[in-house]
Amino acid sequence: MKIGLGYWSVITLFFVGFMIVAIAFAWNGYEFRQIFIGPTNKTNAKIESIKTAYEARYLQVQRVRYKFHDEQGIWHNGFAKITPMEGFRELGDVLKIEYSISNPKKTEVVSYLSSEGIDLKERYIYNKESFVKGLSKTYKELRFYKSLFFLKTYGLRGVIIREDSGDVIQKGGLIQLRPYDLKNEVAEPYLPTIELTKNNEILTSTNSGEIFQAKVRSKGRLRSF
Repeated sequence: MKIGLGYWSVITLFFVGFMIVAIAFAWNGYEFRQIFIGPTNKTNAKIESIKTAYEARYLQVQRVRYKFHDEQGIWHNGFAKITPMEGFRELGDVLKIEYSISNPKKTEVVSYLSSEGIDLKERYIYNKESFVKGLSKTYKELRFYKSLFFLKTYGLRGVIIREDSGDVIQKGGLIQLRPYDLKNEVAEPYLPTIELTKNNEILTSTNSGEIFQAKVRSKGRLRSF
């Protein structure tokens, strides 16, 4: 029994198509792309958490959480996996994303954008010495990653009693901390508006008088708050 050329052509086309799908699937980090139903919008998002993971034994990937706001100004979380082929990212890096208008939890990374930060030290501390000596019940730790900030307030026994994160906005010689969590914006005076100095070793809050002292960078980079 002879098998015609048409049979082998179908087999060849099926094999080529399968290989194309397999390569595209691997290039996308072994994940299918998001399928949107209904209208979408595109905006910029900022990475605020990075965790390193391993897949397929030796494939190192980054699992990132990013923040973005919709047309109504409401903030949302998005999640993505970044492979070495796409290039690993850092905290504060900016992504161009697409999201569903009816369900902003459905997002897709469109591209990776270059991002610049303010020339600040990575870590600042307020009131730590008084806290250690028992003269104060709280102290604060302020960290910067490009144009992203993390502010933690510690209470007795080092328990975290408040956390804020958001954008760093520079206006002349001042920087403002704009939180992502909308309920914290009501208490915005709690967040310091900081006056920049020549070497930025010390940051002074213009609205609270708090003085943040730069500290030597700790071992390892902070990946998530």
